[in-house]
Amino acid sequence: MDFNFRRGKTKEIVKTPVILTVFISLNIMAHLVAGAVNEAVSFSVKLTVNSVLASYFLFQLKRAQRIDDLTQLLTIKEFLRRLDRDLAIKDNLCVVSIDMLLFRNINFSYGYEKGDQILAQLASRMKSFLSKTEYATRSYGDKFYLLLNRDDKELTTSIKELSRILNHPYLLNDNKFYIRTRVAYCYYTEEKSVEELILKASLAMSSFKESDNFNIQQYESWMQKERREQVKIIERLYKAVEESRFDVYFQPILNIKDKEIVALEALVRWFDPILGTVPPDKFINIAEELELISQIGEIVQRKVFEIKRRWKDENFKYMNMKVFINLSPIELREKSLVNRLEKIDPVLQSQIGFEITEDYFIESSNEWRTTLNMIKNLDICLSLDDFGTRYSSFEYLKDLPIDYLKLDRTFILNIDDNKNYNIVKFVISMCHSLGIKVIAEGVEHENIYKTLKELECDFVQGYYFHKPMSIENIEKL
Repeated sequence: MDFNFRRGKTKEIVKTPVILTVFISLNIMAHLVAGAVNEAVSFSVKLTVNSVLASYFLFQLKRAQRIDDLTQLLTIKEFLRRLDRDLAIKDNLCVVSIDMLLFRNINFSYGYEKGDQILAQLASRMKSFLSKTEYATRSYGDKFYLLLNRDDKELTTSIKELSRILNHPYLLNDNKFYIRTRVAYCYYTEEKSVEELILKASLAMSSFKESDNFNIQQYESWMQKERREQVKIIERLYKAVEESRFDVYFQPILNIKDKEIVALEALVRWFDPILGTVPPDKFINIAEELELISQIGEIVQRKVFEIKRRWKDENFKYMNMKVFINLSPIELREKSLVNRLEKIDPVLQSQIGFEITEDYFIESSNEWRTTLNMIKNLDICLSLDDFGTRYSSFEYLKDLPIDYLKLDRTFILNIDDNKNYNIVKFVISMCHSLGIKVIAEGVEHENIYKTLKELECDFVQGYYFHKPMSIENIEKL
């Protein structure tokens, strides 16, 4: 019996390595029994087996370069290769970016094996959704890309169906896992390269905001423009912090009964010699990501303290008026904040208030209790800002050492709506029962003011009374 496999048969044998192993084993046993094995045959078998195994491993290596082992989707390299090919020969192409929100919580809570099983399920759903001309890849972690080949009319419906499929609960060992999945996409039009198309799909994904309650987003040209603006802002922001290029504006807070100004809110403003006036909503989030917000906050506090000291020296009418300063969760976590506040004059401490948001309490567990109590011990009052926009947990109100609660403008502007009216009424009543005074921001019309007065709100703030003003204008009031 000839042990030398013919070269032409090798590829066929490689396709079935288990059968090959059995075949070799049986033949070797037969020759051993017959006493026909000699050194030449043994050498021939070894060479053949080594050759076949090498071919098999080469086959698996090439496959690993094309197929992701966990998801059985294409590797990112193969995906890009095929996409580059198809852009030149096909129409109606669309690149889709997929992101699973907070997926790391699954890995941390249940282990990476469970996480991998969910990823495999998601990939299986994708493959069942794709047509023969479409394909997908896992770029890394829980990030995926798909190439869809569908016309404009079909695409919108298809994207919605894809989002529905991917957001359906995932089942593991009879346990349901609810994982929010976002879908962003870019339709191929004038893009010059694969990289540009992938970039635009990724930009659409990154343009989702944390608070967005929708799961689908298409790329639009403003997204790229916004990112370029952010690059310029980042460059100039470092310079602004270094040179303390921030101004403080003030918006009055009025007693609702007689419309008298009783307090001021300090608001940061940034005028850059190159970019011009940069609105807070354009740079505050960036400053937080770059960990510059604490330095900006310290600049604002220092300027407010300087203004208050000058008013006292000049015996200005607002010298004893309370000034509220916004604090980010990042600032509240830093020990240097309390150390800095302890060094200012006790009289000035009593004339300062800090506005804080619920984000800090959610992210910091019970850490906030110590920090806030230390601030309160300095006779600095605290106000809970933007109540109604985030978690708005009433559980915190009974434990927080706050003096004021500020109702968000979204409720105030729509107070004519019966539901909003009842919410505002309930919050005011509840706060008063807890000894907390209520400030309503966003008051822009007379009828809003009258409604809040009827509901016995304590203080109001908004454009109906005064817009934020420079120090020069506030001193003219």
